[in-house]
Amino acid sequence: MTFRFKSHDALAEAIVEHLAYGQIVILRAMPDSGRSVLLASIAEKYKEIIGCAPRSLRPEEKTDPDSVVQEVESQISRWGQAALLLDDWGRMVRSSPGTPWQQRMTRLCVDGPQAVSTGALIVGAPGENLSRFGEQTSPLVDAAHEVFPMPLLTVEEISQALREEGIGSVEADSAALEYGGSVGLLRSYVDGRLTEAEIEAAVVSVAYHAQSDAAQRIIDLSRREGLELACDEIDVRLCPVVLRTSSGRSVIAKAFHSRGIKNLVIGSGSAWPKDRKAAVQRFYCRIYGSDDVFWYDRYMSTGLPDLTDFLEELSIVAEGRNRTLRLLSGSPIKQIEPAVQARFVSAAITWAARGLHVYWHSVQKRDIGPLHDRQLVSRSRLEGHHLPPADRMVGKVPAGNENDALLPHAPIASIEAAWLRSSCLMCSGPPSCQY
Repeated sequence: MTFRFKSHDALAEAIVEHLAYGQIVILRAMPDSGRSVLLASIAEKYKEIIGCAPRSLRPEEKTDPDSVVQEVESQISRWGQAALLLDDWGRMVRSSPGTPWQQRMTRLCVDGPQAVSTGALIVGAPGENLSRFGEQTSPLVDAAHEVFPMPLLTVEEISQALREEGIGSVEADSAALEYGGSVGLLRSYVDGRLTEAEIEAAVVSVAYHAQSDAAQRIIDLSRREGLELACDEIDVRLCPVVLRTSSGRSVIAKAFHSRGIKNLVIGSGSAWPKDRKAAVQRFYCRIYGSDDVFWYDRYMSTGLPDLTDFLEELSIVAEGRNRTLRLLSGSPIKQIEPAVQARFVSAAITWAARGLHVYWHSVQKRDIGPLHDRQLVSRSRLEGHHLPPADRMVGKVPAGNENDALLPHAPIASIEAAWLRSSCLMCSGPPSCQY
């Protein structure tokens, strides 16, 4: 089932025009916003104009960069033009072999002899760091001519797409307002297999990607169900959760409002949840789209039994996707009770089987001062999070510092350096050990 929206067709035409001139453009699109359908439309329109289809790449393909270069060069030799559709570019570069991808694509599209004939579309999520990977910057991203957001869909065009799938007019209008432009939810709705778990996953995904002013916009639109506000330029960054009504105003999809998305985004102003399930859900929102996360809290190990229980529940909620969670605390191994340590290590084996790989290290004294007391940072994002104390987060203490705020520029380099100098608290060894 393929949903085709009029707004997507217009965007596809604009992007293809850039690609046909050998230019680099960026598309910022949330997951489940219909970007796969959009990329298919771009490929189709590009082929109509140039004669050959653009080369589409995704991290899952495990393609050899050199073979892609050969394909592109062959296309240019035959057609005089070529284009690349780099979906989820950030993850492609961060995965092995990331550096060769950077080098080969930069050579193809920026400074190589055939760069003038090679266009590229770089796709990433809102807020995702596409320009810096560790110590490397991305000349490919820096050379982009324009950045496009996904278009803000209207209730009418979503309803029209549903009617084309055999849904009645009244039901189609209702579903459009309920699920917005979330293509996955709409597909499941049409198929009659939509589950609460799928809806909750969509809510978490949007909450994770909505940062700064976009998060505040969700809060404003969620003050009450059905609230319509004048359209704002921020709204295009919130497709699929925000849509445009027939009156030209913006409204948040009901499924996201009713499941409390305003309490999950950064800046909600609400206290850290006292309920363990809600606390786990909010933390899960903070790491949802990241494959490698550092959580630093100087006093984290003081509540280790509760932290172990918290991570047990997190591993169940997060099951199904491999991600690494690196815990950094300030306590030396001699301060940890052997039985408590053994339970943590044993539990970590179970968590890893579910896809959550937890490693626990102690920072050196010289790193305690320069690091912020409590923070959560990811290699995939420029922003990080300033969190409440770990004992408050996991429910050991019922109240305390409630700070749950955005760090506009997370000190990822400092955190990584501290990790490399740290000591493993799972086996008393260096970071190069099995943990």
